[in-house]
Amino acid sequence: MRDVERPTILNVAQIAGVSVGSVSNVFNGTRPVSDKLRQRVMNAAETLGYRVNSVARSLRRQQSNVIGYCTPNLRTTYLLELYEYLDEALMADGYELSITLGDDLPERERMKVQALLGRQVDGLVLLPSPKPQKSLDLLHKSGLPVVVIDRLAEDERFIYVIADNREAMHRLAGAFQAAGHSRLLFIVRSMDIVTSRHRLEGLEQCAVESDGLLRYEVAVWDPDPIRYAARLRALLAGPAAPTAIVAGNSRVALWTIRALQELGIRYPDHIALATFDDPEWAGILTPPLTAVRTPARTIATRAWSLLKERIDGAIGEPTTITVKAEIVVRASCGGIRPV
Repeated sequence: MRDVERPTILNVAQIAGVSVGSVSNVFNGTRPVSDKLRQRVMNAAETLGYRVNSVARSLRRQQSNVIGYCTPNLRTTYLLELYEYLDEALMADGYELSITLGDDLPERERMKVQALLGRQVDGLVLLPSPKPQKSLDLLHKSGLPVVVIDRLAEDERFIYVIADNREAMHRLAGAFQAAGHSRLLFIVRSMDIVTSRHRLEGLEQCAVESDGLLRYEVAVWDPDPIRYAARLRALLAGPAAPTAIVAGNSRVALWTIRALQELGIRYPDHIALATFDDPEWAGILTPPLTAVRTPARTIATRAWSLLKERIDGAIGEPTTITVKAEIVVRASCGGIRPV
């Protein structure tokens, strides 16, 4: 049986009624083309079932059109959104995203970064582990365009795009204080993570500015549900117990809600509750959950814009871009009104 011949770039040009050079410009980006020409070529290619040989194109251009992305995991709403928005931004420019998970383990992260470098990616976005220095050294030595997102490392050789977690926590704590809360409990996934420390700094600043009227306690989340419920019961007992809880992410918030239900503690009747991240389910809970919404789309698109500039040859100084988070007030906190 004879194999069906694959359509060629010449066939596409004939169907589109343009030159082979014009088709090449559309597929390879060698010269700017009009939207009208691009659409004609793409329609012809779709009609014929023509597919660009991306491997051959990469060899010719010494470019893979693949961007590496190393992130700890995709377990929280925010981390999943970062991945989805980054993938969306890349696709709009004809790039693919190759994702790998470092699981917040520095050595695993280094191995994953090394693997991405071995795939000849054109650039890399890193959401670093708590101790990313080996990965950062490896990336700097490679000379690859890199943007670090979400977590600010103590390494001034890179471009960072992060949310202002200090300011967000400062505003949230100030709103709780204005609503009459004087004792806050901040539950973090890990104090090794720099975003947790930044949020704690914002909370401390608010406490200092209150002249002792606002007090807080920090607890580390326990992935064992029985131990976590017992720990929460102890923290919420006694006359000086917290009157408001801030969860460090959506996963911690979900476990906290379950533990409160088991303990027979209702929010906001018995305690106010808010979380960082704004998961889809936050608005459909009864009552709905107040959340600090980190601008995942802004961080992802800004990071890609900066990375693409460097892939295209722009040379810029290392810098830190900080974006503001939004506090979405819902019924879980009673009557707080953040500025």
